[in-house]
Amino acid sequence: MAQNLAGREKEICLLTDLVNAASEGRGETVIASGEPGIGKTALVKAACEYALSKGFRVHLGAAVREAKQPFNVLATAFAGLSDEPIFRDEAFVSFTEVFAINQAGLLIAKASSSETELDSDIFGGMLTAVQNFVRDSFDATGTMGGTLGRLEYGDMKILIENGRHMFITAVIKSQEHPDMASSLKSMVQEIESKYGGMLAEWSGSMTDVLPIARMLEAHVARRFTVRRDLSSVNLGSEITRMSETALDALENACSEHPVMLVLEDLHWASETSLSVVDYIARNSGNMKLLLLGTARSGESGSFSGFQRRMAAYSHTNEIRLEKLDLSGMRKIIDGRYVPNEFSDDFYLSMFERTEGNPLFALEMASHMESQNAIFRTDGIFRAEESLLALPATIEELVSGRLERLPAGSLDLIETASCIGRDFELSLLPPKTRTPEMEELASAGLITLTDTGGSFCHSIFQDIIYMHISKRWKAIRHRQLGERYESLSGAEPDHYVFELARHFSLAGQHEKTAKYCTKAGEKAESVYALDAALGYYTSSLEANRRLINGKENAAKLNERLGDILQITGKYREADGHFTAAAQTVPEPVTCARMLRKRADLQSKMGDYSLAQQMLDNASEILKGISDPEIGRVHVTMANIRKMRGDFPGALEHIAIAQEIMSTFPENIVDRIQLEKEKGIIFWRRGEQELARTSLEKAAALAEETGDERLAAGIEANLANVLNELGENPKAIKIYESGLARFRKLGDVQAESILLNNLGSMASDSGNIEQAMKYYTESLGIKRRIGDRKGIAYTLNNIGNQLKLTGEYSEAMARFSEARAMLESIGDGVALPITLKNLGDCERSLGHLDAALEHYNNRLQFDRANANRADEGPAISEIAETYLEMGRIGEALEMARQGLDAMHGIENRYDLAAGRRILGMCLREAGDLENAGQEFSAALKIFQELDMAKDVARVQYEMALLHFKAGRISDAKELLNTAARTFRSLGMEHWAGKCKGPA
Repeated sequence: MAQNLAGREKEICLLTDLVNAASEGRGETVIASGEPGIGKTALVKAACEYALSKGFRVHLGAAVREAKQPFNVLATAFAGLSDEPIFRDEAFVSFTEVFAINQAGLLIAKASSSETELDSDIFGGMLTAVQNFVRDSFDATGTMGGTLGRLEYGDMKILIENGRHMFITAVIKSQEHPDMASSLKSMVQEIESKYGGMLAEWSGSMTDVLPIARMLEAHVARRFTVRRDLSSVNLGSEITRMSETALDALENACSEHPVMLVLEDLHWASETSLSVVDYIARNSGNMKLLLLGTARSGESGSFSGFQRRMAAYSHTNEIRLEKLDLSGMRKIIDGRYVPNEFSDDFYLSMFERTEGNPLFALEMASHMESQNAIFRTDGIFRAEESLLALPATIEELVSGRLERLPAGSLDLIETASCIGRDFELSLLPPKTRTPEMEELASAGLITLTDTGGSFCHSIFQDIIYMHISKRWKAIRHRQLGERYESLSGAEPDHYVFELARHFSLAGQHEKTAKYCTKAGEKAESVYALDAALGYYTSSLEANRRLINGKENAAKLNERLGDILQITGKYREADGHFTAAAQTVPEPVTCARMLRKRADLQSKMGDYSLAQQMLDNASEILKGISDPEIGRVHVTMANIRKMRGDFPGALEHIAIAQEIMSTFPENIVDRIQLEKEKGIIFWRRGEQELARTSLEKAAALAEETGDERLAAGIEANLANVLNELGENPKAIKIYESGLARFRKLGDVQAESILLNNLGSMASDSGNIEQAMKYYTESLGIKRRIGDRKGIAYTLNNIGNQLKLTGEYSEAMARFSEARAMLESIGDGVALPITLKNLGDCERSLGHLDAALEHYNNRLQFDRANANRADEGPAISEIAETYLEMGRIGEALEMARQGLDAMHGIENRYDLAAGRRILGMCLREAGDLENAGQEFSAALKIFQELDMAKDVARVQYEMALLHFKAGRISDAKELLNTAARTFRSLGMEHWAGKCKGPA
């Protein structure tokens, strides 16, 4: 590695070691941080040179403050790593066919999408329908009127736009974008202005209309970005999916050669981009990869959080570049001026003036050289500082250079600073390009590139931009916005982020509203919701300043509310939904906003307020025919379900179903209705009815082609089939869902299904298979950093180890889960984990330790008013007292446990409580009542088909028979229980059955 970075020897040594480690398959991540000008870029350059010498492929990306494109820092770096775009996977629609027809009804030209070209018979029939439609649309004078409009033909929409000599017909087989119609109108106007004369006298020669055919081809290739439906989106899953795809691309590249991924200026990266970088850093420890990032210290809250996460990973490093000391300052000056006779006072003065900042020091030296304060005589550099008044700051230094620039060069560099650190000549005024660029390069402000230029340092751009007055900034940004508009041509979405930025900074409210909305939609389409929030907020502010902006403001408030809801910011979302209703107080809009607000309240646990909002929505919609009424009732059903009022929930479902039947085209509403109905039946225990509804929902979801939606519904269906005892069918559906989610790259959903399969295998006694599923799920959850999921899965694995008698191994899993749950404040699984730890301690004979865990669990349940788990917790304490020989206390606690279960409809816990009470009564000598409790417990467990619990009761009943002298009955039960335990792989319990015999 280059050794000319004065004062950075330690950092260079570390980077050399990290490159060498990565080349051997020990992946590393390093973040170089420090103030502007401290030497981060020079360090990166040296690292890249060394990596290239070691056979690495280097991929570069940089976050840019001005560029608000989603995932910009990553998209650039990964451009050469994957054939498919990883971070530009937008949702879009296009025209299927576009064709031009003259007044006589003859086809002039035609263009088709290569993927969706229509069958010739379908095209012929459609063309006839269009021609008839056009003929009927001529006015009484025999000429065409205004825009002809649209018609439906099968599953296609047909848009028709006329001109003086011809009309354009466009076919759409997907969702229609609002800009499609206006784009056709613009094309017709362009064709008429360029070729109207030729069309008036067209002889039928296809050569004459070739330019028109090319215009149609360009138009059919155009993509219109559409908003994704985020209502059922799991944002975490989508970010994980992109992260997995990026990691796969890196793994493939690293299998061929070591890779250095350089991501500069991460302090300007979005939170979503940093999440992806975090994922890569966490999972690249065994790859031939060095991930090198740079950032300014303390400039971004998102980056500060990212830094804290990085510090927790074993293979991540941070290089904090500090200011140079006097020795380092001397070295960098001596490195540039060789040989020299600078005095010690000169070095000390430079050090004090620049405070050890390398960039400032070198720029100060360049300034002195330009003023002849550093000069060369007899081949030796010397300095005469006393001859010159030196700048006190780098800002003063750059400002001084600007003052000496000619007007043309100053104008150019100010415009360039409005573009960004890198800029293209095509965006600059044509008359000021060549000589002025050379002038700026000579002044040390920019470096020239093949297509334009780049500021020598981002500080220079910052200072120059701050130097521009507010008025001139607005003018320059407006001019740049107009320049981007002229470059956009037929693809306005191509520069939509630049257009949004420049017109918003220019204060052009109408264009800000237009382009920021489009930029928000484009960001939303790739799940960059943080960027979408910023764009929609800017558009909202602009619309508020427009006379006719109210309707758009209402739509933007709703979009902002939708995004904030997905990201868990419920109170902010509520404010935007409220504002949307107030801005456009139209009944259906107001009702929809109330429904969305009610959904927020239910998520926050305020069901009463949610119900009140829905009642108000229902009242507003009286006398109106709209599917929103059905959606309101589905939401009411969900709230009733959450409150345990299943009959009330089904009443609302019935009302919603009747309403939705009048709007059969709203397939998503019908899916949601059937899904909600199925879940309600499931919760009621009416599994056959649940099955019917969920099968309908799954079939409808298949019609939409939404694989994620279909797989999610099928997972619910599999749960129902499992409870119906149709395990093979349930497993088949789970496995189908696994295949779908793997295809979609949704590893989060994949890990959930693996856990479900593990639970099914465990319940059926296949502990070995359950461990395989749980272990695979745990690997995924560790990879994606799902701490809650890790803890839950560790509990599942611990339970399998507990069943096979591996108590020490089980305790290790439970202890890790407990620490993780306590750190994240999870109150649901923590008491379960305490119970599991108690069970292991008890099995190992550590009864005092077990009792401590059980008491902690009971206190936790009582503190959180968790009545459902209080009874089982008391029963566990009773069982422990029994093993300690404290029979009287055990019997009292066992009865208290059953009393606490009164009114709690959990048959499994009730059966377990009766088993424990039977054990206490048996040891107290009340054999008759003990037998009754065992019989009751056995009956429930048999009905629930819980094989291992049935065997456990049989074991306890056998001990009762021994006490009563019924030896043969006891041995028979022990043999039966032992066979069950052995079939389930529970050799520990099978061995216990031999002991009493």
